[in-house]
Amino acid sequence: MKENKKKSIVFVDDTMKKSIKIIDNNKNNFYRYILDTLIGDKKIFSLQHRIFNATSFAGIIMNIMGAIGNYSVGLDPFSYIFPIFSSLLFAGFYLYSIIKKNFNLISKITFAYLLFVFFPVFWFFNGGSQGGFQYFSMFFLIIVITTMPDKKKLYLTLFLLTIISTLCIEYFFPEFVINYNNRTDRYIDLIISYTILYIIVITVLNIFMKLYQEANNNLISQKKELEISNKNIRDSINYASRIQNAILPNHHLFENNFSDYFIFFKPKDIVSGDFYWAKKMNEFIIFVSVDCTGHGVPGAFVSMLGASLLNEIVKKKDIKANEILNLLRERLKNSLKQKGVDSNETKDGMDLALCVINTKTKVLQFSGANNPLYLLRNNELIEFKGDRQPIGIYIKEKPFTNHIFQLKKNDNLYTFSDGYVDQFGGEKGRKFMKKRFKNLLLNIQNKGMAEQKQILDKTLENWKGNLRQIDDVIIIGVTI
Repeated sequence: MKENKKKSIVFVDDTMKKSIKIIDNNKNNFYRYILDTLIGDKKIFSLQHRIFNATSFAGIIMNIMGAIGNYSVGLDPFSYIFPIFSSLLFAGFYLYSIIKKNFNLISKITFAYLLFVFFPVFWFFNGGSQGGFQYFSMFFLIIVITTMPDKKKLYLTLFLLTIISTLCIEYFFPEFVINYNNRTDRYIDLIISYTILYIIVITVLNIFMKLYQEANNNLISQKKELEISNKNIRDSINYASRIQNAILPNHHLFENNFSDYFIFFKPKDIVSGDFYWAKKMNEFIIFVSVDCTGHGVPGAFVSMLGASLLNEIVKKKDIKANEILNLLRERLKNSLKQKGVDSNETKDGMDLALCVINTKTKVLQFSGANNPLYLLRNNELIEFKGDRQPIGIYIKEKPFTNHIFQLKKNDNLYTFSDGYVDQFGGEKGRKFMKKRFKNLLLNIQNKGMAEQKQILDKTLENWKGNLRQIDDVIIIGVTI
């Protein structure tokens, strides 16, 4: 029985909470509907435009209330005729802004009327600095200036000069100011003015808070959407990175075919436009370091295509380094539909350094597309230059060169992309450059490959300092 009572209480409590929530939502929707009707839908009108509409609408109410108040206490006819005239003008400003959905021109006209007609009239015909209604008009002027699309400093300057001018005129020519008939009239006017000002200020501030909350809620909503979108994109890129890493060759290929080796692979982003590839075909070990056009996601797409094409090409029995590059260029151009006849076709391609080593005879074949091969032997660096053309569409295409060289035991070979040598840093923020890279390799050539990799990484980080990494980095080092 007690359990049933508890369940009933919980049910009633939940029902009450849901009902209150529904009522609150309905109230908010009602307020939002009224607000959008009076000052414009936020989907159509900008925040500044809606504030201007709110100010114009408040100007109508203010002038009507002022006219009624002045008439009811029997003040001078001008004190309620002019507010009626002003309320009609404000109604015209308001309707033009709402219907035309443009407030650039009408905001300037409203400002001019308030500054050069409304404010001076109330100043000089309503007791000058002793009156109350003119301070009310100053409040409206400030709000209108905040909504102006441009030249706010100019309008504020004009506003300040007008105030100073009216004070000077009142001081030097007091006869221009029409004072109150008696002390009672003055205080009646002040009470009416401050009462209206209080109501309008509270109303305008409430509208401002509503608009601010809407804008803030929109920002929070957009922020959440961006965070979700960013997370989804990052998760997708992370997964793409796993796929890209899966197609990279197993390090056992290097362990089983070289005395020592390192692979220094440092993408600029999560996925890389640089990649390395290796394959053992009978007595030949083939490895290549590749720099694809761009980095990040675009570069990664080209890298996936390049790896796939290399796997197809090396299936043929007659393996020559330059023939691999010639076929790779041809198939890449076909895959990307590069014919050189359309200016809108892709210009993507690859720079690379490819080595084919006969593991029995130790004969090296090298062919490069823009990128070289460094061979270090007995404290000497021998450079095999790649052809000055990429894998991809090019103005002056020619067959790639096949460099053949007899290797010896303990020779060190290095292939790399331009990410390392092009990195900005140092005291003057300049590129690392090939000369400094060559000297670094000469200084570390007698160390083990694992230690060489650590030195290369540390040197790059020290050189880069607080600067960002500008490109993907790949360096392959092997010892025969």
